[in-house]
Amino acid sequence: MLLQELREDGMQCTALETSENARTLAEKINAEIGADLVFHQEPQPDWSGRFDLLIAMEVLEHIQDDRSALNTWKTYVKPAGHILISVPAHMSKWNARDIWAGHIRRYEKTQLQKLFESSGLEVIALENYGFPLANLLEPISARQKAQSMDKSEKDLSPQESTHRSGIERQSESKLFPLLASSPGRMAMRFFVFLQNLVLTKDLGNGYLVLAKVPSE
Repeated sequence: MLLQELREDGMQCTALETSENARTLAEKINAEIGADLVFHQEPQPDWSGRFDLLIAMEVLEHIQDDRSALNTWKTYVKPAGHILISVPAHMSKWNARDIWAGHIRRYEKTQLQKLFESSGLEVIALENYGFPLANLLEPISARQKAQSMDKSEKDLSPQESTHRSGIERQSESKLFPLLASSPGRMAMRFFVFLQNLVLTKDLGNGYLVLAKVPSE
């Protein structure tokens, strides 16, 4: 849906989804709304230096060798192009939802800054998001996951949990009618306003990073 919104804003979008179930769901939604996005199962040979912008939202925390992933991703981007990512923040906030989702880690600000710099990327902006709404909702979601996960789910590998979490949004979908209502939209504007006041602080539960690929 993010790619669909970007497409409607005039961007040309290419998608990569390694989970077969998630890719099937994305293609189904894509067909239902009449979009023409193409979802690839694996990187393509002609991706080297092809894109102006690479977006990976809530992906890096699922990858064991995150530095290698960044080094690979930057090869897909044109010189002086950009990489935009989001990741969960603070290992002190590690909870059952991280296990359910297949996370390997959560990040700290200095750790994230060093990771990008060691990959030869220039950090343009590093914001901490989620305060205060996500901070309030995450513990509730974590308790729900801790109570609902059975032993078979807890024994899944991080990769298996990652693929499952990419399509399981039952609890979140229950909030959609509320968020779509006039009171819900007004509340979200209020929480976004509060969040924007403290983006440079370390009060939220996630990081958003914009980085620049070196020029040739």
